[in-house]
Amino acid sequence: DVMAWGKSLDHLLECKTGQLLFEDFLRTEYSEENLLFWLACEDYKKMFSGTEMAAAAKRIYAEFVQVDAPRQ
Repeated sequence: DVMAWGKSLDHLLECKTGQLLFEDFLRTEYSEENLLFWLACEDYKKMFSGTEMAAAAKRIYAEFVQVDAPRQ
């Protein structure tokens, strides 16, 4: 529900359309990597396989955390 977006960021991020619009806004502020990092971490929290989690953690680190990461 679009009206709920103004009540909390969680409501906005629970909606795919809200995520996309928020990402568009963040892109204008040169900070969409913050949302992309959060989404990657949310996906990580849903994983159960140790192998899958290890691979995802390495991807998150390489993309967002390490020195000179593309989305640092």
